[in-house]
Amino acid sequence: MKYAGYLHRQSDDIAKQKHQENTAIPADFSFTGIPGLSNELQSKLTQVKPETIGQAQRIPGMTPAAISLLLIQLKIPRRAA
Repeated sequence: MKYAGYLHRQSDDIAKQKHQENTAIPADFSFTGIPGLSNELQSKLTQVKPETIGQAQRIPGMTPAAISLLLIQLKIPRRAA
């Protein structure tokens, strides 16, 4: 009972991550120039060219913050359209 709130929040985070894992990355998406993303991660993403966020998460050195930046950049063109 004492940890029910924490467990519920963690369950929500897991569900959110599973949903985001299948988010597609367009083939023509440019990983260079993403503000806040290190040059090392930009080059790794450019070299690997992941098709989904799940694949990007599995790249060695990727951080949750880098994935968040990537998700934000993926949403920007959708808003403009």
